[in-house]
Amino acid sequence: MGDRDASTERRNRQILTSDERTRADLFRFERDRRMFISCRATLRRLLAERTSKPPESFLFEHGPQGKPSLPGAGISFNLSHSGQWFACAISNGGPLGIDIERIQSLNDMPGMAQHFFAPAEVERLFAAPESERTHSFFQCWTRKEAVIKATGEGVSRPLDSFEVAFGSGVAPALLRLDDQANPPWPMHSFEPAPGYLAALTSPTAISDIRTIFLPADH
Repeated sequence: MGDRDASTERRNRQILTSDERTRADLFRFERDRRMFISCRATLRRLLAERTSKPPESFLFEHGPQGKPSLPGAGISFNLSHSGQWFACAISNGGPLGIDIERIQSLNDMPGMAQHFFAPAEVERLFAAPESERTHSFFQCWTRKEAVIKATGEGVSRPLDSFEVAFGSGVAPALLRLDDQANPPWPMHSFEPAPGYLAALTSPTAISDIRTIFLPADH
């Protein structure tokens, strides 16, 4: 690590809580530790811009599945990272979920789809041309992850209990949530960089979205 990188990490660590610093030090690999520190420090600075409070002052609470929140602040946020990308969505409205993933070839796409997708989604995936299936898989994956992050339920919600729209030329949408068809959740899907997909959703209107890029050597 160069002097400039070390200085940046020191500044970032200074605005983390002691618990966050302890968590960072548990990472086995330096790259993962530095990414965690950068993500948390960036989140704190973004929240400071919205609240005019010092970035080190925030004390997050965590839901049963680990989703962080700031009770009483009137702000909802969610974050995700994959590879060199860190995505942070912030809203003045209700809860929201964001997911970002690097598109990569999968050794067992059929098995993963059968395990994680609803039956109708599996059927839709394998009805797509083979050349589009990997991209379609990650469209479905990111949109489903965004939903369970918005609800705060995480993997405790059965992934076949809801369905999302995906595929070439198909607008992102939540098609079913338990027994409710077409719940009015806004859903956005975008490609923040070549080889990456991201999705964002919320049960309420979304007022503001910020997506932050952090180089791995940040």
